[in-house]
Amino acid sequence: MSENFAIYRQQTERRLFAYNDLKAKLSHDISDLTASDRGASDPPEAATETDGIRRQIAETARELSRLDDALDAVRDDCYFAVIRMRYLEGVKDEDIAERVCCDVSTVRRNRKRILQRVAVRLYGAAAVARE
Repeated sequence: MSENFAIYRQQTERRLFAYNDLKAKLSHDISDLTASDRGASDPPEAATETDGIRRQIAETARELSRLDDALDAVRDDCYFAVIRMRYLEGVKDEDIAERVCCDVSTVRRNRKRILQRVAVRLYGAAAVARE
């Protein structure tokens, strides 16, 4: 396996593990913006804060959109549940194997295969494993 792919796989895993936290952060930031908009007659420094919240919302929404697009590309894979359970639900490989009635090695092999596809969607040709 190429060293580059290992790096992209790690970055992809980090981004997937953060998915639920990003969704929660987006919701929180939208609530903050709504509350800030209610006090629209606040001093100019409040406008700067509101602009910061808007930037955070845009950045987080963009990241979630990229992840959603990458996940949608592999959603039809028969082992997609492995990705969902591991990264979005925090289930351990052993428990996933039990739930989908297969060996832990099968879970890991298919997770790695799907992660490679997700990494290519996120990072392009740089994420392609070369031997």
